[in-house]
Amino acid sequence: MAKTKSSVKPTIWQGNRQPVQQAVAFSPCGRYLAAAGGESPRKYNIALWDATSGELIDCQLVEDSTATQVCFHPDGKRLITAGMKPDSIAVRDLSDLTRVTSIPAVSNYYIWDVSLSPDGKKLLVCSWDDCTYVVDLATGKSNLFPSTKGAEFGSALFSPAGKTIAAATAHEGRVSVLQATSGKCLTRFRAHDDNCCILAFSSDGQYLATGGEGKKRNGEIALWDTHTWKNVWKRNANRIAVHGGTFSCDDQYLATTGNDNVVMVFNVEEGKLIEKLTGPKNALFNGVSFASDAYWLAAADEKLLVWQLDEMLGAEEP
Repeated sequence: MAKTKSSVKPTIWQGNRQPVQQAVAFSPCGRYLAAAGGESPRKYNIALWDATSGELIDCQLVEDSTATQVCFHPDGKRLITAGMKPDSIAVRDLSDLTRVTSIPAVSNYYIWDVSLSPDGKKLLVCSWDDCTYVVDLATGKSNLFPSTKGAEFGSALFSPAGKTIAAATAHEGRVSVLQATSGKCLTRFRAHDDNCCILAFSSDGQYLATGGEGKKRNGEIALWDTHTWKNVWKRNANRIAVHGGTFSCDDQYLATTGNDNVVMVFNVEEGKLIEKLTGPKNALFNGVSFASDAYWLAAADEKLLVWQLDEMLGAEEP
């Protein structure tokens, strides 16, 4: 039976100037942890920590209303950040976050979400004009992704092999699986009764996790087999809706965040709720990330919280 309150306490990492609740990511190499967010109507902050020591490396304020995404380039040297403004996508040098290569706006509309291809060459951008664009990261040139005009995708994600793309229509709860070059729709299914807010592939590409809102305004997390696109399991999760989801480094666990101060950790194979990790009473977690090489889990609100779960999750393994 899952615990109602975790005995594992988080460590609070210091240094960020504003809340960093909107996006959190560990680097693939395990050296860095980045987060972004803010409460100012005109600025948000990007913070970068040493993932081993927890020491702040850099923190920069950005002229935009909010952050939408942070993701590390696979070369281990760059960080891609995005706000809501059309021209807010930036490629930043990890040695100095002020060294920026700006990506030209793909449209005149706000940005919903961005996703980097596994080889680091392309960037998917979901725009408020109901279209999805693909950006060549080397040149900054963008094109409308095939078959996505008017598709209203709020989020899109490359599969680990880079051959397919999962895209979610937020307000319908539907997921489309597209061929990554032609845009051909391979399948389409209803993942949730209401909003579908997040997508996450397991690192081996075997599963796709979707998170969103059920018909009774309850948060849901669902797991799908990527060979058949059949539902493996679906569980109630965070309050109202699930806004964040991440697989552990070995794909054994799936963590979710939503409209509350709890990170829920599920066993992937059975869909069993293993643990509820509780943050400050009034916290509202959004972004969440597992480290790529250990059972370290990060979630954020006003502060960045990190849980070391090696002992807890290791005890769950057979």
